[in-house]
Amino acid sequence: MPRRLKERFPLKVKSLILYQGKSLLTRGVEATLGIPDLVPPVAIVGPPDIREEVAPFGDRARWLLEGETLMDNVMRGAEYLGWKHSFLLVSPDLPLATSDDFARFLASVPPEAEMCVPVIRKEDFVAAFP
Repeated sequence: MPRRLKERFPLKVKSLILYQGKSLLTRGVEATLGIPDLVPPVAIVGPPDIREEVAPFGDRARWLLEGETLMDNVMRGAEYLGWKHSFLLVSPDLPLATSDDFARFLASVPPEAEMCVPVIRKEDFVAAFP
């Protein structure tokens, strides 16, 4: 976690920072589970510190122990989901993202695409979130 965040939020895990009364992780999971046509469970890869935050979602979300690298984490989630379907990789540091935002993004993905990444111009981001 960046030093400035550590000073303001004395937590070991950034996704446990509270925003409007909920952790970033909980907000992300709720937004993901609200996507129409999503077939639970969602795989949540992270340190043991987040396990309790995942528990209230029951069988709709599954905590998986993080690996050493970001790619290890992606692979653990994909392997848990069985590589059977396409999947959406969501970072918990998007507290304002909604189920509708994710659904619109998914609807824009061409069926033949192997991977899609949303790109937002800095100017657009700063205009929306000054």
